[in-house]
Amino acid sequence: MFHCPQILLLLETSREFGRGLLRGISRYASLHGPWSIQLEPLFYLGREHPAKETSQPLKWLSDGAIIRETWENEERRLPVDLPVIQSCFHSGGKEGKSVILTDDYQIGVMAAEHFISKGHKRLAFAGFDGMYWSQRRFEGFRAKAASSGCEVIYYVQPQDEDGRLWDNEQFFLADWLRKLKKPAAVMACNDDRASQIISLCRQERITIPSEIAVLGVDNDEFICKLAYPQLSSISLSLEKAGFEAAGHLDNMIKSENRNPKTIIIEPMKVVERTSSDAVAVPDPDVSLAVRFILDNKMRPVQVCDVVQAAAVSKRSLYMKFNLYLGTSIYRYIKNVRVGEIEKLLLYSDMNITQISKMLGFGSSDHIASFFRSVKGLNPADYRNRYRP
Repeated sequence: MFHCPQILLLLETSREFGRGLLRGISRYASLHGPWSIQLEPLFYLGREHPAKETSQPLKWLSDGAIIRETWENEERRLPVDLPVIQSCFHSGGKEGKSVILTDDYQIGVMAAEHFISKGHKRLAFAGFDGMYWSQRRFEGFRAKAASSGCEVIYYVQPQDEDGRLWDNEQFFLADWLRKLKKPAAVMACNDDRASQIISLCRQERITIPSEIAVLGVDNDEFICKLAYPQLSSISLSLEKAGFEAAGHLDNMIKSENRNPKTIIIEPMKVVERTSSDAVAVPDPDVSLAVRFILDNKMRPVQVCDVVQAAAVSKRSLYMKFNLYLGTSIYRYIKNVRVGEIEKLLLYSDMNITQISKMLGFGSSDHIASFFRSVKGLNPADYRNRYRP
């Protein structure tokens, strides 16, 4: 007789992090299921007196579970032999358990690289003190910024509990933003923090992105597109991780093999919107050249085209690019073009031939070689790695 697996998913659904994992799990279930899914109860259907019930076993019947670390108390109340995968963000993982971890250090590195590519020399970080994942993102951000000769500034939250309530903390953060030397680029630990920063900058009449550029993490489209100006953010391989976690849970349920596995959520790319799309370069020739490259990123622009648009000598522009952006004109063009290829690989269903034609490459082999020289992967391998 067919048994439909009962799967318990205790993952929050109000933010992109949880929703992205759930999309991947749903995709796996639709391909390899069916599964009967039990989600976290809505708050108004939850336990009326949870404190009285914390020692009681959970009454949800399930064959396996994927839960977030905030539900650790619930995990202790699940059957000890139940296959469980835990999404961890308070720590770097749990020995002997299957976990989903975020590569927070590399997220910070990617954020710093984005700002450095825009010519920023003053990089700041605003997160949540005491949060493991926020601190790791800062460590990666600081390391990359420092190795590139950039100034690094860290926002320190109020130390008392009342001071960290948003009604009170907003005044501390606003004061920090007001006193921050401009121009500056601020990485927020996530999109929620970035949204707060954008609101406070508008309140303090700080212009985004010319005075302060802002970058978040998670690429939560609701938060990013509700912000004004719209928020740039780092997208994560959440759906892929959810798909992989579901596959591992399925194997744990079907076999006696309960070997622990670590599933890594990687940073994919910066989804650039208005909050970070300005180039922080005081030189008008470089600014004009960069704007020309960005405006023509769908075309096979050459260095000579950029030099002509900037109306300066090739040698002069080459030296200025190295001085202000730390790269050559050709490398800058190449990185911008590769960014467009990435976007189409990750967020469209176009095949390589179609992408090649859209971006003006002569052939699929040409675009593959071009992309591989920067990313170290063929376009097809890149798509398979970062999309489930």
